[in-house]
Order: sequence, then C-alpha cells, then structure tokens
Amino acid sequence: MTFTDELTRYSYVAFCQRKSQVKERFTEFLNWVKLQGHRVRLLNSDGGSEYTSNENASVASDFSKICKAHDIEQQFTSAHTPSQNVIAERLNRTLVEHASCLLHEVGLVKEFWSFAVKHAAWIRNRFHHSALEDKT
Repeated sequence: MTFTDELTRYSYVAFCQRKSQVKERFTEFLNWVKLQGHRVRLLNSDGGSEYTSNENASVASDFSKICKAHDIEQQFTSAHTPSQNVIAERLNRTLVEHASCLLHEVGLVKEFWSFAVKHAAWIRNRFHHSALEDKT
C-alpha cells in the first residue's frame, strides 16, 4: 500500500501480505508522520473492504476508529473507478515499472521485488517535480 502527500507528492510504501494488515501498516505510517513533525488531516481512499466496515454500514470499522482517534477525515471514491484515484494509481504503476526495471538491470530474482519498490519510492521522493513548483 502507498500513502502520498497531495501537496509535495512524497510517497510512503508499506507492504502487506493480507488485507487484514492494512490497519497495522496505517498505524505505523501515522507514527512515522508524527515523528516527522506533521499530522494527517484527510485520507482519500478507494472503497476497498480494508478501509470500510464489512459487517454493517452502521458499525464503524477498525480503520474508521483509528481515523477518528487521530482526528482524520476519511473520503472514499466510488467503487470500481480507478480514474478517481489518479495520483495513487499512477504512483503504483510507476513504482512497479521502476522496480521491474531495477531488478532486470541488476539481474536479481523476483524475491527482491519489495526492496526494489522501496528503492524506487526512495529515488522518486528525491527528484524535483511540477507539484513542488520552485521548492526543493
């Protein structure tokens, strides 16, 4: 899963083997953001079951409880509309393509894929892009 700051386009990558680990990774991300001296105010996400309640619409999911505890507003896109998540979808595609190129160029096996994705995000976070305007 990836988290992207919409202002600076800084990206944070976390890996999950199961959707049930999303809450744990999100909490780790929130702790990391706090250590950086910032806070998350708004979370845009797709309507995936890891972000919503599976049982009943009136029952708040664990993920929603975490957001409420940290005073984070949640916004969801419509189901099956990746075009509404343009920033996240483009980032995911870019990271996968860069990681594949890194692995191919170095001649490493697919077991190093997660390291390649983390490295691609690390590189991407250090390049200047249009969202930063004249800031570094």
